[in-house]
Amino acid sequence: MPIHAGFQGKVAAGEEVTWGASVTANKNLGLVQNISFTPKNNIKRIRAIGGGRNVTRQVAGEFTLDGTIEFLPQGAYPWKYILGDVATSGGDPYTHSVTEADVIPSLTVAESHGGVGDKFTKTYDGVVIESATISASVGEAVSVTLNCLARSVTTGVVEPTVSIPATDPYMFYEGRLTVAGDVVATVSSIEFTVANNAELLNFINDQGTPKRAALRNVVKARDYDGTMEIAWESAALYEDFLGASAATVPQDSLAEIAISLVFTRATATDTITFALANCLFEDTNEPMAPEDIINQSLTFISKGVNSITIVDGTEFPWA
Repeated sequence: MPIHAGFQGKVAAGEEVTWGASVTANKNLGLVQNISFTPKNNIKRIRAIGGGRNVTRQVAGEFTLDGTIEFLPQGAYPWKYILGDVATSGGDPYTHSVTEADVIPSLTVAESHGGVGDKFTKTYDGVVIESATISASVGEAVSVTLNCLARSVTTGVVEPTVSIPATDPYMFYEGRLTVAGDVVATVSSIEFTVANNAELLNFINDQGTPKRAALRNVVKARDYDGTMEIAWESAALYEDFLGASAATVPQDSLAEIAISLVFTRATATDTITFALANCLFEDTNEPMAPEDIINQSLTFISKGVNSITIVDGTEFPWA
């Protein structure tokens, strides 16, 4: 049998109507760079008095599944499953407004690999995005890393039907960062994470299929955390860190600011905008050495309410 390689693989997703009820996975997340899911049997070692030094019995514990998917975003499809809700307006170009919701829809995710007549497919149901990290840095395409939880897995030999996107990824030189209304011209990297703090729950209940799989899922409080690195050009961001425009000392009350990151791929009708409201800087650092430029590193948090807006030519990518 031939060794399987990643270039033969396919990855697709589909929105579930009911959590854990598998659907056909035929939607592209973007340009997928890697996928890695780890199922775990959580074996319980049972010992007994009189049973000697070795384990007496080995029994299966709860079945758990977690994974990561990294991709270069291409459009509106995956963002709904990170924030929770979406509304589409207009007509070519269409505007997809992704906003926060208390309920996060779940996904069925399928991955396959192997050549003709030698396919191996794993289909994960009840996939919930526990967190998503959006990254942009000089020299790179914008990337997204999803940390996921899944209920169960089914194997097969039929690969998902999905095609690779035909558009370019969003590149670093197409971006613009705005902080507190001012364009930051010398940002070298920015990264922020949306944490849904999802959890899959097991109970004393034999109704699961399989019985060892989780029976419920829940998303708890939402968190936003981020970092950025700037080549020092002015004191503006240090003042924002201190708590107010033109501040020279730490303020007792910190002024919340807005952070916006926009990428314009080809024209003004082909964009993605990450809008983070109610942000505060947690810390800042500006190391100085004779042979280096001075870079300012800042971490920030946002209490929400945040959104992602995509403008493109796709009417309804969730259909």
